[in-house]
Amino acid sequence: MSIDSNKSTCDIHEFCKDKSTDVARIFCISSVVYQNAPSGTKSLDRGVIVYENSQGWGNCVNGLYTLLPFAAMLGRRVVINIPYYRACFLPVQGSANWSPVSNNNERDSDVLHKDIEFALHGSGHTRLEGVKAWADRVSLGDLKYSAHNLHTYVNGPQLQVNSCIQKALPGNASCLEDRARAAVLPAVVHRPSPQLCKALSAIRKRLKLPELSPGTEPRPGAFGLRSPGIYLLALHFRGYPQGFEGIGDDPSVRTSQRDFGPFMDAAEIVAGAAAKVAACREQKLMIYFATDHARALRKTVEGRLMKYGRVVFGLREHEVGHVNPVYSAESLKEIARKREKCEEEEGPRQGGRELSFDSCHFMAKPSRSEEERSLHQIMGMAEWWILAQSHLLMSSGVSSFSDTASDVGLGSHGVMERFAYLSQSKNDSGAEFVRYRVRKDMEGDCREIYAVDREVAKKCPNHGHGTENGGR
Repeated sequence: MSIDSNKSTCDIHEFCKDKSTDVARIFCISSVVYQNAPSGTKSLDRGVIVYENSQGWGNCVNGLYTLLPFAAMLGRRVVINIPYYRACFLPVQGSANWSPVSNNNERDSDVLHKDIEFALHGSGHTRLEGVKAWADRVSLGDLKYSAHNLHTYVNGPQLQVNSCIQKALPGNASCLEDRARAAVLPAVVHRPSPQLCKALSAIRKRLKLPELSPGTEPRPGAFGLRSPGIYLLALHFRGYPQGFEGIGDDPSVRTSQRDFGPFMDAAEIVAGAAAKVAACREQKLMIYFATDHARALRKTVEGRLMKYGRVVFGLREHEVGHVNPVYSAESLKEIARKREKCEEEEGPRQGGRELSFDSCHFMAKPSRSEEERSLHQIMGMAEWWILAQSHLLMSSGVSSFSDTASDVGLGSHGVMERFAYLSQSKNDSGAEFVRYRVRKDMEGDCREIYAVDREVAKKCPNHGHGTENGGR
């Protein structure tokens, strides 16, 4: 079966209308959009969109969200040309190898890049309005693309639930976006590659976690660090060290230093609630701390959280690096000055409440070789997958790294019960600003549920913290 190029757009749902659930339909659509068109299978014959992006995971994953509904509208197959994504996740079911990247000589890059490179549409609501206007023109047939190969470098916005996705998800409209987020990204990241499995296995061994018996996971590596008898709370604190993707010199990003105190206040409360849930379920709490500042934060984090459960840092220092640092001449001078007074071990100032920007541990460390760059990318993806496969995740604020991990965790291929984040913070306290995204019954009435297993949810629900959240 192939899409008739003479018909209107959004015919792609015809491939999957026999599927009975949201997840099954989205996974079916993904297998068509992201497939490698092996002989004799369903195909999209209007052409190919080659997606390229050299930025970090946050920017790249925004494009992955966006491309599925847009490819469905355009009736085109997607080829993802992101090396570390291709290294860490296998193609969709039924395809043995990734599609080759289209020949550069066949590009019609200006056309699609100009129309749906969302940075050109401003930011915030202005950007969304621009994207919606583009989508409307396509859906009405006012905007058509004749070239076979289209290239794009889209970064966002994160997800557009356009008419194609609405048609594919005919269930409860009250949580349409939640249902789409829970299915679209997991559809393209649910099959860890051998490289990613090797990284996860190395982390398991250094943390002295048991290797899972063959057949325990639905696919190798699918559980991340999840282990029998362990309740996994993942905490993600990141900053913008100097040189980070070209924005580390902006004074506004230095507020991340001041967020550490409020984050730890909130982390203690969330960890306390997680410890109660774990005890009720007769499990042990393990707190995984993900950060690019491990050496500087380790003592403070362990000192404040070890009373709730085992605190672990999964990555070694040489495995963490910023693969796209941007240094100005002034940046290099300032870094040289800081390194002269670097101490062997540094911690937060003011009794553990504020980080020192002058610390040598808050500078982007560029990958010095392709081998090191590959290591940093794969270990970064391993840590992202660990966050995605946790039971409870907390982030220091707006971070596409942890936000997208929560989409996987709260979806059909995760067991996450809550994603906690700080909506804002003050130096005196951060606990009052903890907000949650909660797991929902995506295939039913969209109500909040507090564990994947319904019986566990009845006996030991994860209600978060505080009476305002129905806390225990």
